[in-house]
Parts: sequence; C-alpha cells; structure tokens
Amino acid sequence: MLIRGKYIPTILNRKNLIWLSVVALIDAIAQVTLGGIVRVTGSGLGCPDWPLCYGQIIPPFKLDTLIEYSHRLSGMILGILVILMCLGFVFSNHNSKRKLTVRLSILALILVVFAGLLGGVTVLTELSKWMRLIHLGVAEILIACLCVIIVFESPTEKVVGLINRKIIGQLVAFNFGIAFFSILFGSYVVGSGYSAVCGTWPLCRGEFFPTDLFSFMHMAHRYIAIVLLLSFASLFYLSIKEYGFKNRFSMSMAAGLLILVAQIILGAIIIWTGFASEFKAIHLTMATLFWVAISIVVSIYSKEYIKYV
Repeated sequence: MLIRGKYIPTILNRKNLIWLSVVALIDAIAQVTLGGIVRVTGSGLGCPDWPLCYGQIIPPFKLDTLIEYSHRLSGMILGILVILMCLGFVFSNHNSKRKLTVRLSILALILVVFAGLLGGVTVLTELSKWMRLIHLGVAEILIACLCVIIVFESPTEKVVGLINRKIIGQLVAFNFGIAFFSILFGSYVVGSGYSAVCGTWPLCRGEFFPTDLFSFMHMAHRYIAIVLLLSFASLFYLSIKEYGFKNRFSMSMAAGLLILVAQIILGAIIIWTGFASEFKAIHLTMATLFWVAISIVVSIYSKEYIKYV
C-alpha cells in the first residue's frame, strides 16, 4: 500500500485493523470482567498505590494483589492495542469517506487513557464509589466506540428500508440509552450497599414497592431491567416483522435478547444463592455482553442512516 510516497506496512491494511479492533474489544470486555472480580472479591486495594504495586513492578504473590494487578495488566495491554489501532487508522485510512473511523479511533485512545487515569484516582481515593462509577461508564463508552469502529469498517449487507421506519430509530436510541443507564445504576446500587437488601425474588420481601430507601433502590434496578426487556423485545419483534431474521441487524438483536433474558435469570440466581461472588462477577460480564449487542445494533443502524458505505 502506497500512501504519500511511503509504503505502509501490511499490518495496517483494513482487514488487519479490523482484527486488531476485535482483539481490543475482547480485551475491553475482559477488563470489565476483571474489574467485577476485583470488586466482588474485595481486592480493590490489593495494590494500595499506583501505578506501581507496593512500589514494585512485580507485585507480591498474594491473591488479592494478583487479582488487582491482573486488572491493571489487562488495562495496559488494552492501552497498547488501542494505540496501535489508532495509529493504524490515522496513517492508513485516508479515504475521505472514512474520516469518522479515524475520529472514533482517536476518541478510543482518549477514552483508554482517561480510563487508566481514573483507575489510578480510584485507588488513590481508596475506592470512591463515584470514581468507580465513572470508571465503569468510561469503559462501557470505550466498548461502544470499538463496536462502532468494527461495524463501520466491516462489510455488512444492507437492510432494505431500515431507516425508513421512524419507530425503529427511536427504539434503537431508547434501548441504547436505557441499557447504559441500567449498567451504571446497577453499579451504583452495588457501590452504595443496596444490592443485598432484598433477599427474595421477584418481589422484595413480598412487596412491589418497598418503603425503605435501600430496598426501593434495589427494586428500582429490577424494574429498569423489566423496562429494558420489554423495550428491546419490542424492537426485536418489529425488526423480524419488517426485515426478517437473516440479516446482522436482527441477529444482533436476537443475541442481545438471549443475553438479556439470561442476565435477568442470573440476577435471580444471585439472590437464591445468597449473593454468591462468582455469580455477581458473571452478572457484570453479561451486562457488558448485552451492551456489546446493543452497540452493534446501534452501529448497523447508524451506518445505514449516514450512508457510510
């Protein structure tokens, strides 16, 4: 490939950059998963300083320290992957129609640096719940950004008439917003100590609307999940009815719906098992996988809407 009189390495071709973005996305999901494991195991201060761990590059071999350090190591790898991806798109993607991908890759780089700094601030503030909440929000935005890059750069079939139904676009936007809110609200509930106050499911000690604040906040998270399920199921039904199932738009929603149903069932299992740590860690991973699915749905819709290809 010849760009501005210089040969760009083969590694920067479009196919390899897509794969690099996919690997970065997988690591970003793993990073959120490790963050969940750090939280449920109480390993957040396994390394009480930052960026080193007990002032060392190689940390002490203690379980909580290794769990926390693995989270940092995954974040460092993610940073390297995003830097390579960003440089690749900036130096190889000079097609005027693909300026958005270049800008998104730069945004991803900014987000991954910001997430790393927030991780440090979280440790230095001794796990402030608001810092953890913002940290998770930035991580999820980064994941959405990577999903958009992958979809926009990958060849996808046209879903005929997709952007002609206004209700489809409105539901896509609503589900994207409510999914993001649900993830952050769930993190807020856990960080505030509300997650274990309702020991029964589906109701909270037999009540639809508990009167005490802690129980009400816990139940609010369940009701938000119900709203999301109904809204996403409606979007899936309309897409199948209008465009059939054999397209990536509908298949992405089918995957998302299955994940969402499994996520709600997992929420019940967490309560039935007395809030077992392993299930709580999986719960955040499942939420992130659903976020990936809805991000892909949004990306496909947006790609057709702006006539990117």
